[in-house]
Amino acid sequence: MKNKIIERIAKTGAKLEIFIESEEYRSPSAVGYVDGKHEGSVCSFGEWRNPKLPAGYVNSIGRIGITAEEKTKIEAELKAANEWYRNNTFSGLREQRENLVSRWQGSMEEADRIRTRNFHKYDTGHGMGKNDWDVRADEARGALRAFDAAHPEVKARIEQEKSEAAQRFAETN
Repeated sequence: MKNKIIERIAKTGAKLEIFIESEEYRSPSAVGYVDGKHEGSVCSFGEWRNPKLPAGYVNSIGRIGITAEEKTKIEAELKAANEWYRNNTFSGLREQRENLVSRWQGSMEEADRIRTRNFHKYDTGHGMGKNDWDVRADEARGALRAFDAAHPEVKARIEQEKSEAAQRFAETN
């Protein structure tokens, strides 16, 4: 994806362009070009302001000064592009699934840790029922199942990649 969002002529006569660019395995960034040559890129702007920037500019992409209005536009476009990337590319969907898996596993581990602590603390076997973390684990598992139902191709591709990696490992060892 390459979407031009800003084009202007610098005081020097150079053509300045800023695009929002993204690829399958690279999240969106704002990329600046001067006369068609890559100048720099950013994934987001920080609050830090370069004191060497001329008056009227609040940030920069490489040597391209960015005004407050342009910064607002770039940030809005980056936000929209990141949302699209997260929900429409395999990489973005894979990341969402990995976060759900981590949340589920972490909740199960914490629930087990609390059960073990209670067992040793009371040494009676009481307190072995469900705790708050069991409920969180159940909710996380439900969210993961819902995600997999909505995006079966993501789980299938992840499992295919794991199978291919295991096969490559078996062939080389």
